[in-house]
Amino acid sequence: MKQLFYFLSLFMLTISTYAQTQNSSSGKLKFDLAIDALQFVERGGIVLDFDYNLKSHSALTFNASIFGGNNLFTRNSNYQTPPEAIQRFKVGIGYKMYFSQKDHSGLYTTVGLNFQNGDVYRQAYTYIEDFNNINVFFRIGYKYVNANNFYIDAFIEAANPIIGENYFRYSKPGMYMDYGIKIGKRF
Repeated sequence: MKQLFYFLSLFMLTISTYAQTQNSSSGKLKFDLAIDALQFVERGGIVLDFDYNLKSHSALTFNASIFGGNNLFTRNSNYQTPPEAIQRFKVGIGYKMYFSQKDHSGLYTTVGLNFQNGDVYRQAYTYIEDFNNINVFFRIGYKYVNANNFYIDAFIEAANPIIGENYFRYSKPGMYMDYGIKIGKRF
C-alpha cells in the first residue's frame, strides 16, 4: 500500500508542472469556505475546509474536524459490540490541483498531511488508550460552482498513517478510506 502512496505523490509532483505553467487567475475571489454536510449528518462531526486559491488550477487547502460521540463507521453492522476506535479531531493541510479549464472547479486531486486524534477501546470498554496519527492522504473529487459562487464538492479520500497505526475496523491494514459532500461559498 505504501507503494501506491509513493506513486500517487510522484504523480502529483509530475503533473504539478502543468499547473505551474498556467497563468494566474485575474478574478478577485481567492477563498473557499465549506462545511462537510455528509460528515455532519452521518457521524455528528463538524468538518470545516478552507481553500486559498493560488492559481487558476491550484489551491492550498486547510481542514479541521471535530467529532462528538461515536463515529458510526467504526461500529459493527449489528451495533452490539463497542466501537474499536472513536476519532475526536483531525487537522490537515494539502495541495489541490484542478484538471478543468474552469477557474477552481471541476475534477481535482489533493495530496497532503493530516494529524488525527482519538480513543481506542479494547476488551469491551475496559481498556481505553489514546491514539495520535500523522497520515499522508490522497483525495479525488469534483467541485461544482454556481453563478452566485456557492458550491458543492463530492470527494473520496485514501489515507495511510506514516506515524501511528490504523485502528478503524472497516479499513484495510495500514490505510483508511473517507468520503464527503461539502457545501460552501467562494469569496
